[in-house]
Amino acid sequence: MAGSEDIKRIRFSGAENRVGMIYDILRALGKQHINVLNIEVSPPDIFFKVEWPDDIGWSRFVNGLRSEISDLGHIAEVDIMEYEKKEKALDIIGENISEGILVVDQWHNITYASKKARKLLGFGPSQQPPNLVSLMQSRKLEPLLPLDEDRDNVEVTITWQGKSIRVVTSIRTITNEEGIPSGALVILRELDDVRQLIQSVRPPALVDFYDIIGRSQALGNAINLAKAVAPTNMSVMLRGESGTGKELFARAIHKNSARKNGPFIAVNCAAIPDSLLESEFFGYDRGAFTGASSGGKQGLFELATHGTLFLDEVGDLSPPLQAKILRAIQEQRIRRIGGRHEVKIDVRIISATNKDLESMISEGTFREDLFYRLNVIPIWIPPLRHRTEDIPLLAEHFVSFLARELGKPDLHLTESAMEKLLLHDWPGNVRELQNVIQRAAVLAEHRIEPAHLLIEGPASRAHDAPPGFMRQATVERNGTSVPEETRRQDAQDDDNRHVQLPAEIPVSLPGLIEEIEKYYLTKAASKYSSSRKIAKALGISHATVINKMKQLGIG
Repeated sequence: MAGSEDIKRIRFSGAENRVGMIYDILRALGKQHINVLNIEVSPPDIFFKVEWPDDIGWSRFVNGLRSEISDLGHIAEVDIMEYEKKEKALDIIGENISEGILVVDQWHNITYASKKARKLLGFGPSQQPPNLVSLMQSRKLEPLLPLDEDRDNVEVTITWQGKSIRVVTSIRTITNEEGIPSGALVILRELDDVRQLIQSVRPPALVDFYDIIGRSQALGNAINLAKAVAPTNMSVMLRGESGTGKELFARAIHKNSARKNGPFIAVNCAAIPDSLLESEFFGYDRGAFTGASSGGKQGLFELATHGTLFLDEVGDLSPPLQAKILRAIQEQRIRRIGGRHEVKIDVRIISATNKDLESMISEGTFREDLFYRLNVIPIWIPPLRHRTEDIPLLAEHFVSFLARELGKPDLHLTESAMEKLLLHDWPGNVRELQNVIQRAAVLAEHRIEPAHLLIEGPASRAHDAPPGFMRQATVERNGTSVPEETRRQDAQDDDNRHVQLPAEIPVSLPGLIEEIEKYYLTKAASKYSSSRKIAKALGISHATVINKMKQLGIG
């Protein structure tokens, strides 16, 4: 065959549908020395993709065919065959989607690989895709097999040229007309892409610093320090009593950091059982233990990669877990339970606690090295009783929000109700104030009066206790009931008394608890020379001892 060759696509249509037509066309093309590359039948049309010699003209070609086949029908050249249209569409999809796509036949040959799949698996567009079995052996993808059943969210590690990529895979079987498996579709999603998708669909509920309500100097100092440290990657420890708004600060810091587009993962270390903490933090590979998910599970460190991990109540971590978390923070790598490979992470840590970690270090219950890793920038958030000028702002904010939520547009606090709020010490801080306002908003029609403010706790017991209760609250001394007023005067002088609990209700439980606390604190203070020894004797923290003694007026 002289000269160069070109590719043509020829459609035969309108021909009689008879046995042997394709054979006759092939024989006629062979006589003209035309090589056939592909045949496609799409009734009533037959398509041939051929190598076209440049020394054959179209008229000669058609006349030669008709002389051989009398019932041939219409002959025309076309630009593209039907199967090529489908391949082009698949290529366009494969080049533009973020997932990797593999089509595998029943012998595990890869018949199609998208651009992303080739990139993840490490072979170029000009390379012939290898057999899936050999690819799995070289890239350590054994969990993909078998391919004879549908599976979702199977996590695998792709390892080649010294690097590892975590991938989430889904498998869909391909069957023929009889329902017999003839291959599989494998979808590969890079773990970082999955995280970004989750983040874009369900962004974290973040707040900014201007959402933190208050104008007191103490709160302003804490906000200013948080603003200064937010853009950095430094670890921050938020210190303060329960209910002061530590998580609000953590979210605001994340919002103003370079990681704001990454995930914000918050975990309450006190709310997860010790037996589950390790798997929650570090995740596990499939088969790690009985009941483990077949696809494995990401831990909180992996979920927070490129973002912020907020460890609330960090003082409740057990010592063994403290050691593992310290290593993860230092190395920025973790190993899943049952896993063989280390996973690289990129996480900023913000922690929070209301415990006296310094005392816990002295007692050996909190690691000193972990403390210094977490406590790079300590921020102390003041309790509400130290910023009473913020109480009206917070109360009005909560009332305004609840007025909209409850459909009570005229809802407002009376002056006497506000005075009652200002008289309370708020041991539960902002959270307690919010709860009190919520209850009052439900009970009140339009005006929130003092009677609607159901405040509990020592600082408000005189307002809320039933009439005559304070006269009922007595102690027994040598078999004689001593009135409340007398008891308060000689409490510190009498080391032999004990609290007599009232047998009937109603009672003020917070008042009784205060009396018990005061009794044992007073007794311990007369016996031990330091607040740390008192704390150890009573099984509470050093900070709690100091706060309680100030609150109860114990010298």
